[in-house]
Amino acid sequence: MASKMTELPTQEQCYALTEEQCRRIQDIRDPDGTRNYKNWEAQHQTELIRLYMTMLSFPHIEQQMRTKLDWS
Repeated sequence: MASKMTELPTQEQCYALTEEQCRRIQDIRDPDGTRNYKNWEAQHQTELIRLYMTMLSFPHIEQQMRTKLDWS
């Protein structure tokens, strides 16, 4: 018997994630805290997690975040 696939979260559910939920997802994805650039644009990490969870492509995430990055 085939197993039932888990449904992916909707875009609305991803955007509704709390700051704490985003941090927990980040901890699950990187339990040892060894990923590169973990402190890059720290104030936007939770928003990046929300966008990542929507399964957007990295170019689309970059496009959405472009206005929030400090280019100086």
